[in-house]
Amino acid sequence: MINKHLLAVLLLCFSSTSVAKENPSIYSVIQSRLSLCHDVATYKIHNKIAVENKKQEEIVLSKAVKSAKQFALRPEPVIKFTQALMESCKQIQRADFNRNQSQQIEVPPLKKIREELAKHNKRLFTLLATQLQAPSQLTNLDYSTFSNTLSTLPLNKVQKRDLFETMKKIQLEK
Repeated sequence: MINKHLLAVLLLCFSSTSVAKENPSIYSVIQSRLSLCHDVATYKIHNKIAVENKKQEEIVLSKAVKSAKQFALRPEPVIKFTQALMESCKQIQRADFNRNQSQQIEVPPLKKIREELAKHNKRLFTLLATQLQAPSQLTNLDYSTFSNTLSTLPLNKVQKRDLFETMKKIQLEK
């Protein structure tokens, strides 16, 4: 007969391993998605386009609302998280503009970049919706790991914290 304490330890180890694998994948999708903002900046630098694009932001927010419905997520926190993602992207673009990171030989087509961003968004919302269905939901997210995952991106601490906190507030629709 299995000792109850041994079983509890095994379950704890298994669930901790599962959680450790899930969160870094959420973090790495966010990191990968935000890394695409360098391509957006390169395109904008070469085509002399401003970082701000209110029309595109409205399109992205509209798609975020559709994603929230598709994944049974509450729209308000998804909108706030998406706004934080866009602010992070703009911060990355501004850093590239300030360093004039236009040395890339090949300028990626904006349509292709947007398609990649959309794929990352879908993957991200899929992971978040899946995690929210787990008993721990998003309570096991760790800011230090999140921040370290984004350490290669030119984001300040305030922006990282805002992105993390808005992500934690995402909930399933009731």
